[in-house]
Amino acid sequence: MAEIILVAKQIGGVLSEKGRVPVRLVGRDGQEEKYSLRLEDIREVWFDGNDYYIVYSTDHPDYYGGKYSTSGTVVGVKCKLVKRAFDVCGRCGRRIFWDADEPYCPGCQGWPKGIKTKYMVDFRYNWYELLKYWVEVATGHRLEDIGHFWANAAGGKHVKQLVEARELPSIEVLGREIKLVECKGFTVEESYWDWVGQVPEKKYDGHFIIATWYPPRSGWERVVYRVVE
Repeated sequence: MAEIILVAKQIGGVLSEKGRVPVRLVGRDGQEEKYSLRLEDIREVWFDGNDYYIVYSTDHPDYYGGKYSTSGTVVGVKCKLVKRAFDVCGRCGRRIFWDADEPYCPGCQGWPKGIKTKYMVDFRYNWYELLKYWVEVATGHRLEDIGHFWANAAGGKHVKQLVEARELPSIEVLGREIKLVECKGFTVEESYWDWVGQVPEKKYDGHFIIATWYPPRSGWERVVYRVVE
């Protein structure tokens, strides 16, 4: 069997009885097409924030290569396969909920008529790995993640006193604006509105890239990377 890297906009969902995973592959014309791939033939899945890159083992590489968009290499970060079992009603196919040891089917409004087990398949990426990937692309440096510092108006871990700071062009990752600053050192001050007494500080020296973004909750987070090369 040969391996081919397929480009997709989505992958994951309910696994079919034949062991196939739903996907939306990108066609040669740029249009998306619903399809399914054998789970056991998926070797790896990578994600770059826009597209999934599926390393797929097949006896028919010419078919897939002629019909769908392919890539010469994977891009982004590697995803983790997560497979979860769930039960459905044998009569109506609705998902069954359990109250202690008693099953309940919302479709039948009571006991299900037979129980079938199905599987949900997800390919999950790590947000911080994806952020680091794009910061490396934007800066041209290989980076080491050395800390995440979160704060809001009430306090937290504040990154301040930047040495020889230089603003870099902002980037966008999954629709979130990421502000970038390059510096030769900084201080982390941890304080909260109800603290009394000395404020702990820690100084860092070296070559750093600081990425600032605003999570869905209030406040802001600064991810600090040490420049390796």
